[in-house]
Amino acid sequence: MKERMTEEKALLLIAGVDAALKKCDFNYEDEATYQLFQRGDTDGIFFLEGAFNQYDLRQLKPSNLRELTAACAFSHPLTNDLIYKYLKNREIRSDGDYYGIPEVDEILRETNGIVIYKQQSEEITNRLDKLLEEGRTELEPQASFIKEDLQKHWKWLVNRDYIEHRAKLVYRLAYIKVHLHDEFMQLYETVCKEAES
Repeated sequence: MKERMTEEKALLLIAGVDAALKKCDFNYEDEATYQLFQRGDTDGIFFLEGAFNQYDLRQLKPSNLRELTAACAFSHPLTNDLIYKYLKNREIRSDGDYYGIPEVDEILRETNGIVIYKQQSEEITNRLDKLLEEGRTELEPQASFIKEDLQKHWKWLVNRDYIEHRAKLVYRLAYIKVHLHDEFMQLYETVCKEAES
């Protein structure tokens, strides 16, 4: 496969197998589909078909939609360097205790102690403000440091809703590639030819 998959082509391909996809009992927990990502077998899969993406997927080994969404977030140029910290934290911080503030750590557990999404940053800031309003003055220095750090990195964060939408599109393509492989290959070629003409 030489042609790169675009979002337009991806949607055409999905539409082409929509009826067959419904018969496959489609779901977002399919082990075989996550194994495809874990192998980095994403040729023809929009958004994750590059060699760097494939390498990252083999390191990340996503096994659910939350982890696949993080993998898609790391494909964004602004967040790409965060993948190494994400992997390291996953390996050594299994307790999920990052700042020692349960209300903040709860948000960070989703992404192994690092902030990837703008929504996480907003939620952490809101929770810290609420804690301070409730009289937790001992948290003021730490809260100030965390909020300043979040503000400094705001431009590197991605929108979770946007990335999650992309992850679901990516997953559907991978599911089709796994369960309707022949149809995927035929439609991939057709879609690429139609897009060229």
